[in-house]
Amino acid sequence: MKKNNRNLNSITSKSISILVALFISIIMGANGYAVEKGRISQTAEGVAVYRAIGSMDPDDKIRNNDILAEKFVPLEKWDYHLREPIAKKDFPRFKRLIKTFHTSAYFYINARTKHIDAILSDALKSGISQVVNLGAGYDSRAYRFHKAAPKVKFFEVDLPETQADKIKMVKEILGKLPDWVIYCPIDFNIQTLEGELKKAGFDEAKKTLFIWEGVTMYISAEAVAGTLRFIADHAVPGSSIVFDYMLQPIVEKDFRYYGARAAAEAVAAWGEPITFGIYDGEAESYVNQKGLSLISDLGPQELTQKYLIRSNGKVDGRMHGFLRIAHAQVPDKSLQNELMKKPYKAFNPDPSPTSHTVAVPADIQTFFDQYNKDLLTHEFWRIMASYSGKYLDNGATNTFMSYYWLMVCEVPSVKAITSANTILTNLQINGDIARYSGFTKTNMGYDLAEGIIIKENGQWKFYGNQKKADED
Repeated sequence: MKKNNRNLNSITSKSISILVALFISIIMGANGYAVEKGRISQTAEGVAVYRAIGSMDPDDKIRNNDILAEKFVPLEKWDYHLREPIAKKDFPRFKRLIKTFHTSAYFYINARTKHIDAILSDALKSGISQVVNLGAGYDSRAYRFHKAAPKVKFFEVDLPETQADKIKMVKEILGKLPDWVIYCPIDFNIQTLEGELKKAGFDEAKKTLFIWEGVTMYISAEAVAGTLRFIADHAVPGSSIVFDYMLQPIVEKDFRYYGARAAAEAVAAWGEPITFGIYDGEAESYVNQKGLSLISDLGPQELTQKYLIRSNGKVDGRMHGFLRIAHAQVPDKSLQNELMKKPYKAFNPDPSPTSHTVAVPADIQTFFDQYNKDLLTHEFWRIMASYSGKYLDNGATNTFMSYYWLMVCEVPSVKAITSANTILTNLQINGDIARYSGFTKTNMGYDLAEGIIIKENGQWKFYGNQKKADED
């Protein structure tokens, strides 16, 4: 233990700061309005890195087509987003890092890129004349899709600092700024979307696709509603918007979805707290009230089945479970009036998700009870004693686990937890191996609990990371 303590003490405050920044910069996959004034979006860089990796996959069933993404982030910045020094672009190594660090954001971003690309492709075939990208970040669709639709104008709306950096990179990549892309920098504190788009030449009489990717969760409910109402009021019928959104329980600090707490705590620590969400199943009523008609609303399961099944039939990886992508259309005025008059259909989920419990053998219950007690101590090595050494051999590393738990133990809201009780809603035991799922109920709300435990020398231990779970 003394040796471990020396290793623990050798982890510098700089290393911990880097780890925290890494979690913040890429776990949400935002493009970003909610970036502090004067700062270029780190999340936009992280998204570009992940899109670039997804475009390198040799399996065309899951490969995305963003071949320009890698050009928007200099190689010297890739190590920041991938947690290791990067000397060259090496896809097998990148995927190994993603599996090791359980990076569910990568799989969501890859699926989201493919889904929005498909919607844009269909919209271009249907005869749209304009594309408005709200919070464009380092998105490359305006350049990738030009050949297929040379007469379509692309409007890129973003914060001035991020867009200035984007323009600089576009000049380097293409040699000059394309005449079919209109850059529309906007400071929402003093400017309006309507006013700036009008000045940029947006034509309300032309059918348009609006892309709103990685933004809604960081802005106010009023801002989200105002943007959707603007589209309903100022875009011709047949126009549409595709946007992703957070599930509302996360806003309420109910972390019952896979990866939710880590994501919420990370962005909050960086000064970009999650501020807006929609309840699962409520999207149709929500967009109806804004004068829009819902075309589709896809969550993790649907996105995985459509975009993350490899040619061998296996799932590429598990995306986080708290984001969905909606596509809504501007209807004609008569239908629009009918939709806005419809009663709002609320889908507030079961406030007590632990109601469907299962019987748990005494030794497994004892293991979870002890783990919950150890969590409340915030003592790193006591927590680590619950993990099998085989867990680390299977893709995680001692260094990563050290960084991860040091970060978790220092999160203020985690320190505020004074009670914890894990309640299992599913348990499958096969000899000395058990798969479990359920929830950990604390004084702060609910957290998702699921994984694999194995029995070693008569004691249950946590075993298996995302890499192993995917292979199984």
